[in-house]
Amino acid sequence: MSLKSVVIGARATLGAGAIFDTDFHGTAPSERHTSSPTRPVRLGDDVWLAERAAVLKGVTVGDAAVIGYGAVVTRDVDAGAIVALAGVRVVGNALDGK
Repeated sequence: MSLKSVVIGARATLGAGAIFDTDFHGTAPSERHTSSPTRPVRLGDDVWLAERAAVLKGVTVGDAAVIGYGAVVTRDVDAGAIVALAGVRVVGNALDGK
């Protein structure tokens, strides 16, 4: 969970095992118990975060966006975007065809 903050918008749906990480630490034994600077995670209204998706520190997920199963989100996601796969690529837009 986050040392800084996680803001979850209205009507957001969170799958089992969703991760919000704002507390990166080094892998060397001497660095494992210290954190780098933290930044908040923000999920907009009506976001759907599928099971086992991870949203990393400093990321904002826009309203109505869909984050696919197991995705690792390392950068901001536009409103309505549907992102999936290991590299998190935009694969569609949930607001198209309204």
